[in-house]
Amino acid sequence: MNILVVDENRVRRLQIVDALQKKRHTVEHCAASNDFLSALDKSKPERVVVDVPTWKKGKAIYAYFQVGKKLEKVPVLFYNSYEGFTLEGQRAPHEKDRILMDHVKVEDIAMALD
Repeated sequence: MNILVVDENRVRRLQIVDALQKKRHTVEHCAASNDFLSALDKSKPERVVVDVPTWKKGKAIYAYFQVGKKLEKVPVLFYNSYEGFTLEGQRAPHEKDRILMDHVKVEDIAMALD
């Protein structure tokens, strides 16, 4: 599966990439909004894995470039979420979307994609 990982925390991002590659996924990763926009257009991911605080920092840019529409048919796993987190107004939910709460382990992220 082709997966795009978005997390500004370099250490955690690389740990997630490593865990997903061990499961034989093709993984592209990025830390910032501009890189995410480019990777999204270039790689056409089958799944996107996103750190919620990183997502929130780029929220205005994503709204401007209508990233929500680009992701409507792509399941997204959001992690490091908080109670009450929603994507209302940003993107229609996908039936395979997952939201994992704060302090999730890297292994849990990899397992949630199975």
